[in-house]
Amino acid sequence: MTQKNAKWLPIVSTGIGILMALVLAELILNQFQQQLTHNGHLDKGLFKYSRQLGWQMTPLWYGEQTHLDYKVHYQIGKDGFRYDPQQKKTADWLVFGDSFTFGVGVKDNQTFLHQLNKTTKQTWKNLAVAGYSTDQEYLLFKSYPKNKAQNILFIIYLGNDLADNLLPSPLQANLQKPYFNLENQQLKLNNMPVPLKPKNQQKMTLNELVFIQSPPPFYQKLALYQWLKGAGLIKSDFSEKQLSQSFLQGMTLFKTLLKQIKQTANQQDLKFNMVLLSGASIVNNPYSKSAQWQQWQAQKIMAMGQQLEIPILNLIPIFQQTKQQPLYFSNEGHLTPQGHLFVAQEIQIFFRIPQK
Repeated sequence: MTQKNAKWLPIVSTGIGILMALVLAELILNQFQQQLTHNGHLDKGLFKYSRQLGWQMTPLWYGEQTHLDYKVHYQIGKDGFRYDPQQKKTADWLVFGDSFTFGVGVKDNQTFLHQLNKTTKQTWKNLAVAGYSTDQEYLLFKSYPKNKAQNILFIIYLGNDLADNLLPSPLQANLQKPYFNLENQQLKLNNMPVPLKPKNQQKMTLNELVFIQSPPPFYQKLALYQWLKGAGLIKSDFSEKQLSQSFLQGMTLFKTLLKQIKQTANQQDLKFNMVLLSGASIVNNPYSKSAQWQQWQAQKIMAMGQQLEIPILNLIPIFQQTKQQPLYFSNEGHLTPQGHLFVAQEIQIFFRIPQK
C-alpha cells in the first residue's frame, strides 16, 4: 500500500463506519415502528355499517383492545354509545367527538366524560365515535334526541378532523363517509347514502391534502430522518403563508359547518361550545410539522370562535405548560387515564361547572 493510499484509509474507514451506523439505526427504527403499528388487537364487531353516517357502534357490544401501551375492555350501551357507569337517563351536556373523546385505551370509568359525571353537578353524554370528523358529528347531532340537554360540546381533534371534513373517506381508515362541499356558500351533502364498500381509489396523505405537496424525496421517508425532525434537529418546512393558501378550502368549509351547528343549536335552545384537542406531537415534538399545523389551526379556530361568539377551550397551551405527565400514551398516541383526568379538570374550570 502506498503512503498516499494509507493516508486516505482512516477517512474511508470512518465514512464506511458512519454509513453502516446510519443503516443500522434506520433498520432498528423501522422495525420498532412496524412493531408499534401492528402490536395491537381489537375484538371484532365494535362497528357496523350506517347509511347515514358511514359507520356506528354496535349496541350492547363488549370486547377487548390490546396494545403495547394498554389492555382494556369497552362496553357499548343499548343506545350504541360508550357505556358510563355514572350516566343518567338524561344529560345536561351532549358531547360529540372521535376516538379521543370516546376514550380509546382507557376503561369505561376513566374517560374524561366519566370523570365529569362523577365530580360535577351536571350530567354528560358521550356521543363520540372513533374516526368521526366534524361533518359526521354534525349529522349525528341533528338526529340525536336532545331531551333536557342545555349544551352541546364538540371536541375538535386537530390532528385530522378538519382534513377529513373534505374527504369521502377518512385519512386513516378505508371506509366511506358523508361529507359536505360548498355551493354558493351553502353546505351540500355528498356521498349519501354512504356506499357500503370502499371505492378503489388511492388514499391521500395529510401532507398531500393539507400542504398540496407531492410525495417527499426518499430520504424524508426514513425513520431516522423523521425522528431527527420531530426532535427539532432538522428544521421543519412548515409555512403559514403556504398553508393559508393551500388549506383555504378546508378552513372555509369548517367555518361554514360551525355556523350551521350554531344555528341548529340556537333553534333548539342549546348552547354550542367547543374544545380544541391536539395530538401528542404538540407536547412531545413541538418543532414537528404536525405540531405546527395543529397550532396554526387552533389560532384560526379561536379567531372564528370570537367572531361567531362560540366559547372555545384551547387545550394546547395548557398541555404544553403542565407538568402532569404522561398525558398521551408514548407509542399509541391517545390520552392516558391521567390525560383524561386533566382534560376533565380543564373543562370544568373553563365552563365553570359546579363541583358535587
